[in-house]
Amino acid sequence: MDSLIRKITIFILTLMALFPSWSFADTHAAASCAYQDVNAAVSASSSGDTVTVPACTSTTWASQLTITKGITLQGAGIGNTIIASSQGTGTVMVQYTPATPADDTLFRVTGFTFDGNGGNSIGVQVTNSGDTYPLHYIRVDHNRFYHCTTGVVFGNWNGGGNGRVSGVVDSNTFDDCITWTRAYGSYEVSWNKDPLDLGGPTGMYVESNTMTMSSAWSSAHPAALHHASSGWGGRYIYRFNTITYNNSNWQDGFDIHGKQACDSSNSGSVSGEIYKNRISYGVGGGRFVAGRGGQERIYNNILTNAGNIQITDENYSRPGMQCCKSWPCPQMIHVYFWSNINNGSDIASVGYFYNDVEPKDSTILHEDRDYFLPKGGAFNGSTGVGVGTRAQMDAITPTVNNVGFWVTDEGSWNTSGSGGQGRLYTASGGAWVLSYTPYKYPHPLTNSQTNFLTNPLPKNPYPPMDIIVK
Repeated sequence: MDSLIRKITIFILTLMALFPSWSFADTHAAASCAYQDVNAAVSASSSGDTVTVPACTSTTWASQLTITKGITLQGAGIGNTIIASSQGTGTVMVQYTPATPADDTLFRVTGFTFDGNGGNSIGVQVTNSGDTYPLHYIRVDHNRFYHCTTGVVFGNWNGGGNGRVSGVVDSNTFDDCITWTRAYGSYEVSWNKDPLDLGGPTGMYVESNTMTMSSAWSSAHPAALHHASSGWGGRYIYRFNTITYNNSNWQDGFDIHGKQACDSSNSGSVSGEIYKNRISYGVGGGRFVAGRGGQERIYNNILTNAGNIQITDENYSRPGMQCCKSWPCPQMIHVYFWSNINNGSDIASVGYFYNDVEPKDSTILHEDRDYFLPKGGAFNGSTGVGVGTRAQMDAITPTVNNVGFWVTDEGSWNTSGSGGQGRLYTASGGAWVLSYTPYKYPHPLTNSQTNFLTNPLPKNPYPPMDIIVK
């Protein structure tokens, strides 16, 4: 009997070592919403525990809440647990930086309203304390972010670095924040150690959120108005969000920064995926996408009063820099657009960021090499992107490498829908090759932790991957 008990004990301890989040978790209830009480509960917690914060009305925090363990920070719900910042410009309300990133333990923030003090503070920021091990298990859900500089940041907002962070930001409400989300990487480390991973789990997934920008707020904060921003090796995936953007000033919409320096100090975004969003802009319009670098897949968005899509290669044509003199430039843009409907019509063209100074974007960025546009019923395999069934694609022999076809009756990645949800084939040597299937929706982290850990994401560094398709 003693031998059996010993074997069972060893088995349980082994499981706990392999899956730290399965360890026996405790719940620590903060005595109040006051900063000192929440901080005390966090300090008393261990990785895998839950810290609950009770209902309160507009409790003010004058300091950043710093968390170094993979815990769940749980409020009593939007409108019930309201935390307001009294910190100054460039501050953070909740900062998570794990002391041992190799553990890759689930970290979650849920059930709060965060008031960023008129645009001074970030709501939640997640950074990686080192670049050896990536973080995968981050979830920020069912919160309201109000008057924040940025609602949620993956990576270091102030200059990049410590940014190998992946997870999901879902089911939140963002109201009148200067920028809703930012996804920043770790410069060349992110490019060299993480895969391109289009359709994979790597990156900041922003899904099933409601996001609103009022005209009054945008008039008062014209400096950096956009839905999302990425750079320095970052990547994001925006999908299934409802966005109302009543802007009255110039702004970028979805901003995907490219490489903006001649050395490795300012790497561009690795990738951006934007699909299945419903976006309404105000009377003044708003530029839908500012694509500046990396691999991009932008499709199936329904828009109202959107401005045009603009693209560039920043280290070629950005005024004052021009590090690259000829194609291909490092970390340059390679993007497919299709089925983005604006005011009932397909967006079928792009503009250029820098086409009024030399060198011009139009002299280096070429259609059907660097960007691919929708061709509708005119698609014949020689240019752009076609859309239709698998049978319709098979009837077309492509004559140009890398042209694309979105097959509508294949793929089951959208588990909230029914039937095929689409995947992209691209041409190679006169044949169609499957090149992209979107990641499963909803994101696995929105399910129970136990179910997610039965099929854990990879944790080891990946080999380098060049995103330029030649």
